[in-house]
Amino acid sequence: MKKKVSFKRMFLLLLISSIIAGSLIVGTIFLYENHVIDSLCKTLTKSTIIHKIPSTDLEWVNELDKMNIDLSFLEVDFKKLTSMNKDTALWMQIGGTKIYYPVVQTIDNEFYYQHTFDKSKNPFGWIFGDYRNNFLDLNEQNVIYFPTRLKKTGMDYLDTLLTDTWYNNKENHFIYLSTPNDDFIYQIFSIYQQEITASWRFHYQKDDSTYLTYLTRCKNQSQYSFDITLSAEDKILTLTSFHHKNHKNIVVHAKLIKRRTRN
Repeated sequence: MKKKVSFKRMFLLLLISSIIAGSLIVGTIFLYENHVIDSLCKTLTKSTIIHKIPSTDLEWVNELDKMNIDLSFLEVDFKKLTSMNKDTALWMQIGGTKIYYPVVQTIDNEFYYQHTFDKSKNPFGWIFGDYRNNFLDLNEQNVIYFPTRLKKTGMDYLDTLLTDTWYNNKENHFIYLSTPNDDFIYQIFSIYQQEITASWRFHYQKDDSTYLTYLTRCKNQSQYSFDITLSAEDKILTLTSFHHKNHKNIVVHAKLIKRRTRN
């Protein structure tokens, strides 16, 4: 009987030890992969040459969008970024957040779900543009995905936009994009959470009345009220958390209000 008890105790000790060892290994890997993301973000921010360029009244996309808030374009030197990763599509900054990173784009929506900017394998992934979009020749809607696992790292996440502190400062309500040829400023008009059960619709025919209906529906779903007028001529940007399975996603919609083509 004593031998059986001893064997059971030994088995339990081995089992507990294995669980603890396994947890330590998983935790160490998690911390390492998190550290890789954070280090890469710091390197990209330091090594990328970024200029702020004051915008002018001539650069409003629509005269009706004019406002008194002082806005500046971001201009980024893409030579360094593309030398590090040719998949670099644009640089993005969201007002009032630490989202200040390059966005990549490749032939699918899978690769950067589990790879970082330097293309190394990492479960946290990287911010990427939908492969069907053309960020050089804007469609009616462009989509940028945030892998949900990124929120576990030091990278700021879309959750920031769900706070009253962020919303109450109107100067936060802008997204700044820079591509190899152009600089853009978008104004956020909707933020909400929902289960994404179907693909985003990317293209509408000219004068398609359903496009304005779609924009209005997006605006009406917002948990915050943005005093912004929408039209069927608007080109919009959608940011969303990315899941392989259906869960509640954070969704942010913004309309293009200023555009500057660089010489």
